[in-house]
Amino acid sequence: MSSAFCHRILEGLWAAGVRDMVVTPGSRSTPLLLAALRSKLRLHSVIDERSAAFFALGRARAQGRSVALLCTSGSAGAHYLPALLEARYAQHGLIALTADRPPELHGTGSNQTIDQRMLFAAACACVEIPVPEASDAAARDAAMRVHRAVALADGPVHINLAFRKPLEPSPDEVAPSPFELPPVRRPDLKIDARVTDKLLERCQATTKGVIICGPLADAKLASSVQMLARKLAFPLLAESTSGARFVGEKTLERIDGFTHILGIPSLASALQPEIILHFGAAPASGPLLRWLDASDARCVHFTGSQPWRARQETVEIVRGDAAGACQTLAAQATQQPGSDYLSAWRGAEQRCWKAAEHELARERDGLSEAMAISAVLRGLAADTQLTIGNSLPIRSTDSVTTGDALQLRVLHQRGTSGIEGLIAGALGSAHAGRSALLIGDVSCAHDLSSLALHDLAEGPLLIIVIDNGGGKIFSHLPVAGLALPKEDWTFWETPPQVDFALACAAYGVVHRLCENEDDLTGALLWAQSTKGVSMVQIKVQPDSMRTFLSNVQGALA
Repeated sequence: MSSAFCHRILEGLWAAGVRDMVVTPGSRSTPLLLAALRSKLRLHSVIDERSAAFFALGRARAQGRSVALLCTSGSAGAHYLPALLEARYAQHGLIALTADRPPELHGTGSNQTIDQRMLFAAACACVEIPVPEASDAAARDAAMRVHRAVALADGPVHINLAFRKPLEPSPDEVAPSPFELPPVRRPDLKIDARVTDKLLERCQATTKGVIICGPLADAKLASSVQMLARKLAFPLLAESTSGARFVGEKTLERIDGFTHILGIPSLASALQPEIILHFGAAPASGPLLRWLDASDARCVHFTGSQPWRARQETVEIVRGDAAGACQTLAAQATQQPGSDYLSAWRGAEQRCWKAAEHELARERDGLSEAMAISAVLRGLAADTQLTIGNSLPIRSTDSVTTGDALQLRVLHQRGTSGIEGLIAGALGSAHAGRSALLIGDVSCAHDLSSLALHDLAEGPLLIIVIDNGGGKIFSHLPVAGLALPKEDWTFWETPPQVDFALACAAYGVVHRLCENEDDLTGALLWAQSTKGVSMVQIKVQPDSMRTFLSNVQGALA
């Protein structure tokens, strides 16, 4: 009975576009796993639910389609929550299938039995599937419920399935004949033409406009944003995570040094715009965020399907197909000539990178963090898929080099901006081409156990660890101004007490340590000709990124 029922559930997943399922071990999930083994789904076996969830998230992020997770009953599913929260706020499809005990065992003290219905309430709704029945009509109804839930979701979905014993199929059970599920179409959230017409009129009436591009998951939107900036002759402030920065070409409109420029109060004030077009999520750059919050300019924020509210009165939220709206604006805009406003940004940009290059070339004893990240970005082969970790790496990447000569596809985990699961996610997103992950030492230590998944990577993955002796992001925050004893400061920095070389050896991952520029050059060449998963650990001077930023801004002031 359960075998035929589970077969129908999987038909619902397949019809909704699911092609991969990441499975963690357990008994109560046996009926669904047995059916999955006979299905067309591609299965991936992972021991730990937390790593499994982030591995699945990485696959969903790279492929642009939903990926399913399967676990047993009890506390197992609770380890999915961090990845499901990320999936919700980044709008990635992650389908958590949690096997459950039948209703009669709940509230009786039965082993491994908890109320799973609200397990992921902060991340997604729960679709409850009743205990399998002998009726094929009931199984078809369950398949349609699963199909609709997954096909219409903008993010993750929780499907809770209760199973009674026996969990194994009886010898006389046969797979049901296939049936065609009715098509389900997601609503098309097109932006009203009156909105884009009015906006275009406002944009073409001024030369003092700016386009801001935060983290994006849509490559089409990144391309359209560049085209729109070119047509309007508006400065484009594109973060590395936007996909509109490392495009392998130099453009007059793209201002890559905005973090440095807007950190200088006089420049930030002189470069105030009249209108701001904001695509993507909130940027990571502190100076850019502060500039946005202090600006009196009218800001139009395209949020896609996310129902965000405006941060302040001068922000207008436009919800709907941002890529389509951007393409429409770019197609209908009249090509504008350069302006004094754009020239002012360009002048500041040139001064910015001149100061940055001077600082990078300065002689010092050992590697600075800025030197290391700049060398990594310039040393990666064209078309490398680069996942940038949160905390300091994502900010440093925007600060050390212009994107003119780089051609990289950037992935990110900016939905909830956590450091957890970064290794698992990068392993899940690795593909036949070259992939790399740039993270800090704390993020690496946080997810070291996910190195156990290295055999599941579908292509070479280079893990680059910036080892600066702990969470140096906090030295850039106001808490650094407090007169804290060194022993108290460790509660923020949490310097890892881990030998990464030994950890890699334990999991069968090759490792190289770099402590100077020659080491790093050789390691990057070595790693990019290495098959499988490799780790390059780069020892840098602990507070060198803060020094770099301070010196560059000092030269600009």
